[in-house]
Amino acid sequence: MAGPSSDVSEPGMTTHRVEALADGIFAIAMTLLVLTLALPEAAKGPTEFHSLLFGQLDKFFCYGLSFVLLAIFWVRHHQQFHFIKRTDGKHLWINIFFLMFVALIPFSTSLVGDYSWELLAEVFFASNMFMLSMLLLCSWAYATNHHRLVDPSLDARRIALAKRGMPLPCL
Repeated sequence: MAGPSSDVSEPGMTTHRVEALADGIFAIAMTLLVLTLALPEAAKGPTEFHSLLFGQLDKFFCYGLSFVLLAIFWVRHHQQFHFIKRTDGKHLWINIFFLMFVALIPFSTSLVGDYSWELLAEVFFASNMFMLSMLLLCSWAYATNHHRLVDPSLDARRIALAKRGMPLPCL
């Protein structure tokens, strides 16, 4: 017997579980970002304290940047799921890989914060952002291809506009 929210005329699964998982992973990743910051070591006075605190400005910048970028990705994901009415196995896996890279952001933020002088750290961080952008784009492209997971009446112009703005956070 079908549950109250299921519609047997529409193939696919509901999006509630993937949305809840995404919200949880984004919340945890955004919270873990604060662990990239450290309290200044025991200072012997205000001048030393200020020096130690201001010595971490690059880490504060990385924290703020990563938090805002994660917020942008969360908003874009949320906007997608406003139009995505159902999901399927392939779409779930695209989202799982997307969320894997979301969960990696605190690490890549720590890496670039601790090794800001190292090109590889910057490449790792940028690659993480690039993968997030591409997977978000893949999610939208898959869902909207032939209106696979979206309402058939969704305007093609809206689909194209959303697709055009998808990779922007990685720039």
